[in-house]
Amino acid sequence: VDVGAWDGVHLSNTNSLLLPISSASCADSSSSIPPAVAGGGGAPWRGILIEADPEKFEKLQSLHKPMGNVCLNTTISCQPWSQHSLSNILVSTNTNISSTSNSDTTVLPQDFDFLCIDVDGTDYWLLHDVFTNTHYRPKVICIEFNPTIPHSVLFIPPRDDTIRHGCSITALVELASFHDYQLVETTCYNAFF
Repeated sequence: VDVGAWDGVHLSNTNSLLLPISSASCADSSSSIPPAVAGGGGAPWRGILIEADPEKFEKLQSLHKPMGNVCLNTTISCQPWSQHSLSNILVSTNTNISSTSNSDTTVLPQDFDFLCIDVDGTDYWLLHDVFTNTHYRPKVICIEFNPTIPHSVLFIPPRDDTIRHGCSITALVELASFHDYQLVETTCYNAFF
């Protein structure tokens, strides 16, 4: 699940997981990428990609829909009561997939592999919503934080869809730890649990 998927390519954290790469690049035996993940064999990963911007969504959908990925053009709300909250979107999308399922469609399992949240502001509250309002427990979480906030500061922005400055890494570590996740890596802007 990729929330804030942009166009599916630019700075994407899921592009290499969801799109097959050429079999020529998989032929290198020194590659540490498993063939199923690299697109060289086995079942490819499938995903739900969510993007609010209509122009970026158009590119995202043209790239991912042919691969069987679900693309949603919606703005995710950090308000848990909203029909556009991440928990409500995941549950309703999963219900829609189930009701129209054929043998090639997989329903989103409760322990799906990867959740990526990058919405430039309300990331903390979206993850909080998944933890508190669903039974979903992704195996790996990648989530954006505000790197300008010192590690010694616990900062959680107000629960407001108009706020565009993210939380501190310390806030994410506390939230994730409470739900039995452990920080394993960071990049400049992203934390991996």
